[in-house]
Amino acid sequence: MEQNKSLTKNILWTLLYAVFTLIVALHHEIWADEAQVWMIVKDLEVIDLFKHLVNEGHPSFFYLIIMPFAKLLYGAKAIMAMQIACWSAMVVSVFLLLQYSPFSRFAKFAIITSAGFLYFFPVIARSYSILPLLVFALAILYPKQKDHPLYYSAVLIMLANTHIIMFAFAFILFSLFIVERFVKEKTFKKQYIVSCAIMLAGLAAVVLQLHSTTSSNVVIKIDTANLVVSLVKVISEFFINAYDAQFPDFQKIMLPSFGLFSILMSVLLYFTFFITLFIKDKKLFSIAFFGILFQLAVYVIGYNHWIFVNRIFCAHLILLFCFWLLLQ
Repeated sequence: MEQNKSLTKNILWTLLYAVFTLIVALHHEIWADEAQVWMIVKDLEVIDLFKHLVNEGHPSFFYLIIMPFAKLLYGAKAIMAMQIACWSAMVVSVFLLLQYSPFSRFAKFAIITSAGFLYFFPVIARSYSILPLLVFALAILYPKQKDHPLYYSAVLIMLANTHIIMFAFAFILFSLFIVERFVKEKTFKKQYIVSCAIMLAGLAAVVLQLHSTTSSNVVIKIDTANLVVSLVKVISEFFINAYDAQFPDFQKIMLPSFGLFSILMSVLLYFTFFITLFIKDKKLFSIAFFGILFQLAVYVIGYNHWIFVNRIFCAHLILLFCFWLLLQ
């Protein structure tokens, strides 16, 4: 009876979230980067898409999801289909968070009402929109990977092939799967071997698709001459943009006192989260530390043009994954 009551509440909260974000999404005018994805999948065939992705700097999974809508539909309804697909992924993500995560009610409320979950993920139709769904699905499947290794491997390669900044996170989970199944347990079941092969192929696909991006994309390039400047820029924007992305946009150096306090609290919380993970579970600390470090390295070395809020929230997703497992 209690479980049914909880399920009903979570469905109702999810519906409320769905209605609010759908209204905002339907009033959102497609930005240039959203339209670019749409035009690419509308005009290119699958083979040509894979040839072109090196210029985009993104792997293929999101493009392949959107491609059928772009090919079959026309006009405003067609573009709306892309928005609805991204919005739907976030609605499912919120339900998974409410129904299956071990977080407190306050923590769930804080996550769902954050800028990422209320606007940047469900409203802006980009590949970032499906990352929460895949990360939360991995958090649910992680304790069950021995029983459902094929499901686990499928979600992991979808995540790796959605956005390059999640590549290290996926690779770490793949490495842990090998260590735990084959090294520690010394279990060589057929389904484990097949799952391992699927994950390896999926990770290799990312490398093959994007290995020449730094030489073909004028924005994504390795700049070793200004690494210190890039590091300062990326770290500062990572915390400042999460508070208000307009400050760096207008080159403002004077923050309101409350804004400065909020930014400093963000820095303190990040240190606290990592210290907690290090004390409680070294494995989860490693997942969070190296997964987020890779994201920052991508920005510092190859893409420090702008640290958008949805990218910042991708780092938050890794922390949510780790604390999900820790509290579970």
